[in-house]
This record gives sequence, structure tokens and C-alpha cells, in this order.
Amino acid sequence: MLKTTKKMREDLKKLREDDLVVCNMCGSEEIEEPIFAKSNSCIIIDGEPYYKWANEVDDTQYWCDSCNDMARPVHISEWEEIKREKKDE
Repeated sequence: MLKTTKKMREDLKKLREDDLVVCNMCGSEEIEEPIFAKSNSCIIIDGEPYYKWANEVDDTQYWCDSCNDMARPVHISEWEEIKREKKDE
């Protein structure tokens, strides 16, 4: 199993924050999408499994666990703008 360092964990957290996508309806981070992953490429860092991505499924559909419905993921910065626009209405 891969040993992790504090720096690796900090970098991974920063990467998650910079690339965060959320549901366009509710802002939840609980977005899912189907992918193909290499079965033997899993590493676990801080209890989270990470797989080497192999390929995406054609006609990818996204699911929001919070809305319990199909979703369109947006970058967190776009979600913040959507919230500001709704607030101004």
C-alpha cells in the first residue's frame, strides 16, 4: 500500500477544493458519474479510495444524491455566481 505524507494529503485537499464541482440545483458536492476505472489501481488516502481513471462512459449522466435526481455539475465558482443571481432577484 502507498504511504502518504502530510504534504501529499494537504496537496490532495487543495486539489479537491480548486476543482470542486457541485450540483447546479442545490449546490451539493454529492455528484456521481459512471466511469471505467482500472480495478487494480486503487490507493486509499485518509480513508478515501482513489482509482486510476480508464475511460468515461459514453453519454455520461450525472446524479445528485441530495436532490435524488439527474444533475448538471458546475464548478464551485459558477455555483457561487448562481447563488448571487438568485439572491438579487
